[in-house]
Amino acid sequence: MATSTTNLGLIKPAGTDKIRIAQINQNMDVIDAKMGAVGNTPLQTQINNNLVHHKKPGSYTDNYFIGVVGFITSNGTRATLFLPLVFQGSIQTVSITSFLARIRTVECGYLGGSSGVDLASYITSATVQKAQGGISVILDNDDGWGISNNTPLCGEVISTLTLS
Repeated sequence: MATSTTNLGLIKPAGTDKIRIAQINQNMDVIDAKMGAVGNTPLQTQINNNLVHHKKPGSYTDNYFIGVVGFITSNGTRATLFLPLVFQGSIQTVSITSFLARIRTVECGYLGGSSGVDLASYITSATVQKAQGGISVILDNDDGWGISNNTPLCGEVISTLTLS
């Protein structure tokens, strides 16, 4: 049975509850209203800087990406993910050497079967998407992910990467 957070009253589904988009949207509306009320304060600036990575060319270890979104395609064998990132300087390519993912599905499962699994061996391409502000990552699993086609994905990733 769902509970609520203490401060904002956000809905916290129980581990056995089905994910409901209406509840997620309701939570987002509450957070958006509270952040809008804060305005352009130093706290909001600090939060924004921590949520969006600003990267120059170079190698980075243990990057924590939140707000990762994506979906399952190719009859359940391909996962396409988008990692938000603000690029500084002339960055054209990305190379990813570790990809510890906590990517959830609306079916309450995890991409890769569990939380924190390293999915780097499944990466078939990683592309810098400057206009969209992030990195597009494609993971292919010939055996299938065990997740229905067109299933939305969301979560977080801890990654080691090189930008050049």
